[in-house]
Amino acid sequence: EERELARRSDLIAWMVLGLLLLDLAVIGIQLDDPASRLAMLVFAAGMFPVLWLNRKGFICLAGTLLSLLVSGVIFGAVIFSPNGLTLGKLPDYDIMVVGVFVAAAALPRGWTFFIAGVNCVAIVLDYLLQPHNRNLIDNTALYTSPHEQAVALLIRPIALHVTFAVMAYLLLRSLDLAHRQADRVEEIAKMESDLVSRSNELAVGLRMIRQVLVRVEEGNLTERVPDLRIPLLAKVGMSINSLIDYRAQHDSTPERLRLTEQAAIRVAEVLDDWRHGINSLPPAPNGTTIDAIISKVDPYYAEEGNA
Repeated sequence: EERELARRSDLIAWMVLGLLLLDLAVIGIQLDDPASRLAMLVFAAGMFPVLWLNRKGFICLAGTLLSLLVSGVIFGAVIFSPNGLTLGKLPDYDIMVVGVFVAAAALPRGWTFFIAGVNCVAIVLDYLLQPHNRNLIDNTALYTSPHEQAVALLIRPIALHVTFAVMAYLLLRSLDLAHRQADRVEEIAKMESDLVSRSNELAVGLRMIRQVLVRVEEGNLTERVPDLRIPLLAKVGMSINSLIDYRAQHDSTPERLRLTEQAAIRVAEVLDDWRHGINSLPPAPNGTTIDAIISKVDPYYAEEGNA
């Protein structure tokens, strides 16, 4: 959907540029026709709101305004003609099909029939309501009745609009399907690339975790699993780090027991020396539970502990 809107936005921008260049060329040609010149100037001014809406992301609104401006500028040259509806202005009804082309390119495909219908209604109303020029009135003599003349003159632009709308819808619908298929192929290729990338990241993460576990098994409790990009591996790494922290904390117990045992033996030796009249000094405090006994045995250490 986003890619389709981006394609329409690009089409609108290019069509505005092309139509502005065409408008400048037509203004130079239509210097003697005030109605056509005014219509061209209004059309040029209307391009700026189209560009603003397209830039702001209102793609459908910009496309609708552009198609209505294209049809409207051609239709305006007909209805504002000072000579009324002439035979020379009837081909302008056919040219209004350009608005249908713009709608087919810049709007959702169903809008093509809407713009074609609006143009057809405008053509019929203009033919019935606008005063006819003398050359158009004289043309009635070629037909059995004014009704037959109206049908003969209106059937061509209406048929042209309907035919073009159907053909444009079918053609652009096929292009849409081709674009969707191409987008799907691109998405699949991107998914495959992402899968390969994630597989590589997974392999690297697993290798790092294995290396940490091997070093911990060798007795190195300072190793930690680094932060990993894959969320699942990151959780595993946090769990392993917590386990290493727990092991590092409790693996100090044997060492503490060894120090306690050494201090207890030394205190026992000091007491035995004292019993035999030998003045021996007790061991220095080493942060074990024996420190409480040492403080009772030697007042010096007791005073130091109180300090």
